[in-house]
Amino acid sequence: MYNTLSYFKWYLKQSRRNVYAATYDLRGLSKYYMMHWIVVGCKPEKGFVVHHIDGNGLNNQRKNLKIVTIAENNKHPLKITHSGYPGVESIKPGEWIATINLDKGKTDIGVFATEEEAWEEVKAVEKARERLFWHDIKKRKTEVNTCSRT
Repeated sequence: MYNTLSYFKWYLKQSRRNVYAATYDLRGLSKYYMMHWIVVGCKPEKGFVVHHIDGNGLNNQRKNLKIVTIAENNKHPLKITHSGYPGVESIKPGEWIATINLDKGKTDIGVFATEEEAWEEVKAVEKARERLFWHDIKKRKTEVNTCSRT
């Protein structure tokens, strides 16, 4: 694998959430390839991604990679947050972004001046989401019980 990977010139590709190793097509096309695609042997089909188990986009050891659905990948919180709080990351000095994981992916809550403010917002949104979730379950349970009595 080393011989294959050393053939390319690699650069860092910043995504919204992580940093990855990428290379351009050797034929001069504007297409790029991610190192983890080469290590797993393919570019995943639409709806799938390569999941970095430890959350480090630069750790492309085969044992750290697995192909999963986008929804499954989004269920795994980032383990590297650049702060002491899950769901809080530094965008640049003095700006902290708060995010939560939803079934359809990560959702930004907002940008805050301190990581503590961002963390308070993450906790508040998670608490509100939990209340809505339990309310929905109780409502469905009542509907099911009501329907089953007739």
